[in-house]
Parts: sequence; structure tokens; C-alpha cells
Amino acid sequence: MNRELLIPAPGRGAYDRSLSRVERDAQHRERLLLAASEALSQGRLTVARIAARAGVGRSTFYEFFDSPDHLLEQLQLRTLRALEVRLAGAVTAARTPLERVRAIARAWLEELETRPIEARVALTPRTHGELLSPAGKVLQGALSRCATDARQVGVGWLSANDEPSLLAAAAAVEVVTRKHLAGPEVVDAQRVLTDLVAKLLR
Repeated sequence: MNRELLIPAPGRGAYDRSLSRVERDAQHRERLLLAASEALSQGRLTVARIAARAGVGRSTFYEFFDSPDHLLEQLQLRTLRALEVRLAGAVTAARTPLERVRAIARAWLEELETRPIEARVALTPRTHGELLSPAGKVLQGALSRCATDARQVGVGWLSANDEPSLLAAAAAVEVVTRKHLAGPEVVDAQRVLTDLVAKLLR
């Protein structure tokens, strides 16, 4: 389904009077975030392109965001929050260390595959020279919890909890994920990611 249909833009000066101001503002903000996500696939973001795609005026854009970069930061934060929730749920729901690694790989891929444009933003390091993207840092935290749990129950093969091992595992997953999302898709990507993590955290 085209995401533009999820929140139809009202005509200029028109709005749903049954909604409160807070609800209308939330709709405008969400419309702008979705518009930016879609416009990203077509090149550089500008206020004019985002506003036109969202069906709002430039002044409405500036009510919520200072610039396209500010909007991208907010889009990234939203994606990272969703990723954190999915990975935390994966770690909690699984019972054994290997199940946790599999659940993390599945949750990671599913979350990023459902929002490929936002994933591209979240998988881009914020500053030059950073080893992990913001999404990679979220993944590293989930892997750290997984390795800590394994160590506590005495599972020797997945007990590495040193920074270099966790960094290497998260970075390797990032590389494969970028390739997978850019295409062609990695065959059996979930298993590939699970095997990578298991080998690097031994």
C-alpha cells in the first residue's frame, strides 16, 4: 500500500475540525516524516520537495523542523526507537543464547526490511570515522545483553563480552545488511547473520 494514502493531506487551509490541535500537529509531523522518507529515494532532500510531497506549505514544515537535516535526525531517531523495541523483545522472548542470536537476526532484518529508506538513514554513521552506524550501536547493545546472559548461564561458546568482539560482530552484521538491502538480496540472510555473530562472539 502506498504510504501517502495513510495520512491524506487536506486542502490548503482545510483541516479535520474533529481533531484537536495536538492530533492535527501529530498528523502534519507524521506526513512530513513519511514524505521525507519517500523523497529520499529520489535524491537530495529540500524543504520544497518535502512540503510538496506532504501536501503542506513551507511554513508548516518549519513549524516542526528546522531544516531537512533536522527532519532526517528525527526520522533516524524514530527508526532507532522501533529497532530498540524489536531487539529488546527478541532478547527477552528467546530462552537459550542461540535462540537469542537467531531472534536478534530475525528482528533486525524484519525491522529494517520493512523501512528500507529509513534503514539507509539509520545505517549511515553520523560522523566520518565512526565504526558503527546508529543502528549498529543499537545492535551492539542487544548483542552485549545476549553475550552477558550466555556467560551467566555458563554457555562458553557465546560468552565474549569484550568491546572488540561485540564491535566486530555488529560491524559485520551492518556490512551484510547494507548489501542485502541494496540488492541483490543475500540468500538466507538471517542464517548468514546468525552464523556471523556466533563465530565472532565465541
